[in-house]
Amino acid sequence: IEFVQKRIDQENLILQIETKSTSNKSNVMPTTMNEFKKHPTYVLVKDFPARQGVHPTTAPAGMFKGHEVFYRSDLKDLHTKSQWTKKYRQVREECILEPVKVNKRKLPPKEVEKRRNATNGTNNSGVLNTLNSEGYLHFGLYGEWQTEPLKRLELGPNKEIPTNEYGNVDVFNG
Repeated sequence: IEFVQKRIDQENLILQIETKSTSNKSNVMPTTMNEFKKHPTYVLVKDFPARQGVHPTTAPAGMFKGHEVFYRSDLKDLHTKSQWTKKYRQVREECILEPVKVNKRKLPPKEVEKRRNATNGTNNSGVLNTLNSEGYLHFGLYGEWQTEPLKRLELGPNKEIPTNEYGNVDVFNG
């Protein structure tokens, strides 16, 4: 029985040493730009995922060759206005023209033509959701700190059903 107990104690000690060495490796800041890409703790601003960002008040963890370095745990998910609406939240009016990030996506030629024939420009969201000359759609991404709970729309004075900015009725589950 003593032999078995010693064996278990040795295995536990080896396991503790291995976990400490791997955790120490992940806490050391990388020394090359390439090491930041898949690092579990640190990330460069240029390597942020497309739909993630940091709160403007978040302080960087440091600098590396002129680039700000943040902790991966500081990254927050970003969503478009319509995605926040599906999560029962709405972008605050004062934040509509100040998205955390502006992404772009290439539209197929038929969609480009359709949008150019309809309306090009702001569609009630400032300078966002615009189509440029190369056929890219620019759209703003917002953080949860830029939103508020979705306000429930009430029936109008003549029992009119409220509609969205496109004249459609929004139906929510719940």
